Amino acid sequence: MADAPSVIVSPLLWVDDIAKSVDFYERLGFSVSETWTPEGKLMWCSMKLDQAEIMLQQSTNEESESFHSRTRQEIELYFICDDVDSLHISFESNGLKASTPRTAFYPMKQTFLKDPDGRTICFETLVSRS
Repeated sequence: MADAPSVIVSPLLWVDDIAKSVDFYERLGFSVSETWTPEGKLMWCSMKLDQAEIMLQQSTNEESESFHSRTRQEIELYFICDDVDSLHISFESNGLKASTPRTAFYPMKQTFLKDPDGRTICFETLVSRS
């Protein structure tokens, strides 16, 4: 498929407090790449870390908050990385509480965190099977 277009996924995450969420993801190493600020208030942004991209959207009313708070627990984000141990050290030095990296029953070494809205965030590195 030499002529196939390039495709990336960029999940949209509804958040209760976009400023708090931006701070959290910046401490993970993400950088804000685009914003939408109607009337000078940040309501949406795109954030990137290497080739990973997410979008954050501020919840704005009770109906959307009720719906999105139910679905937040159903979404977990897994980021494949080269060195989960180094990232874990970086997260801890940035004041984030991350689990000690451990190898799962499948050959991935993982560290887990929760974002400000309660979503599970995992960074994992492929390890060789012994």
